[in-house]
Amino acid sequence: ITASFITQIVNLTFNYALPMTIQMVLFQNSQVAGLTLLPGALGYALMAIISGRLYDRYGARLPIMIGLVLILIGTIMMAVLPISLYGMLFSFLVIQLGSGFWFGNNMTNAISHVPTNYQSAGNSIFTATNNYSAAVGIALAAGIISIFQKHADSADRLITATHLGATWLFRIDVFLIVLAAIFSVRVLTSVNKKG
Repeated sequence: ITASFITQIVNLTFNYALPMTIQMVLFQNSQVAGLTLLPGALGYALMAIISGRLYDRYGARLPIMIGLVLILIGTIMMAVLPISLYGMLFSFLVIQLGSGFWFGNNMTNAISHVPTNYQSAGNSIFTATNNYSAAVGIALAAGIISIFQKHADSADRLITATHLGATWLFRIDVFLIVLAAIFSVRVLTSVNKKG
């Protein structure tokens, strides 16, 4: 649950920061900013279907590890590549492809190790955690970017501050994803040892 909570926080920071950065730093309109998220959303949906089949055939480890690697690669790309429309679109697509592999399979795997009479409670806990982490992710993204924007006293400085805030947010996201990956791998390893 901890890994899911952290990963969902990171996911929502991108959903907040990307449209803002695309509009304020790259001077694109809101339609372009919204459409930049579309390939990632479609990739997430497609990978959720494919990864479910991998889960059924090979177990939890393969799709979860594929998902973690893709999320980590995409987050690192977001943090190190120069801010550009296509760079962010591609990085977010990689993150969402990984999320499609990881989220559903992580939840299914976790709940499958809970006694049957507690599985509905486990499902409720995951749902509540996802909702709460969404709020935390938006607040984190807005808070970090606004810290940099706070003293911007002109349009040019606001653009620079937004750029810098987004850059630092993406760097923090890398740290959080590494932390989530460590938690996720530790749980997979301990479950395999018990099995």
